[in-house]
Amino acid sequence: MKKLIFLLLTFIVAQVAIAQQKPFLSLDAAKKMGTLAEEKSEAAGYKMNIAIVDDGGQLVYFVRMDGAKLSGLDIAIKKAVCAAYYEASTESYQKRIADGTLQLIGMPHMLPFEGGVPLKVGDTVVGAIGVSGATAAQDGDIADLAVALFEELTKD
Repeated sequence: MKKLIFLLLTFIVAQVAIAQQKPFLSLDAAKKMGTLAEEKSEAAGYKMNIAIVDDGGQLVYFVRMDGAKLSGLDIAIKKAVCAAYYEASTESYQKRIADGTLQLIGMPHMLPFEGGVPLKVGDTVVGAIGVSGATAAQDGDIADLAVALFEELTKD
């Protein structure tokens, strides 16, 4: 009888743990977003670096398009890390600094140039995308297209 109760309790605890599991960024979703961002960049004539990180800022997916600037490699990753770390778009920090909130510049992982956008499932940030290679606004446009795809992929 004790074994049966133990097994039943173990099963219940396992089910609760599964039900409470937080959402995450899958490699499949990251690949689809990266592919879309690459295709849209190619169609627009941009040579981009595209980085997708998880909620801890660790790289999940990266592509450096042919002809993309080497400097953009680090910038794309840092935009993604900034958006994941602070759970806000890098564009929002670009605007705040332009409005005079200069102390943001010294914050860790801060890269206040448009093109970094967090990825959310509900209210939970599961990662971010960072794009670099064109103007900041164009980087942001490509990132936003990938985020829209992510939102479609993660709809309930």
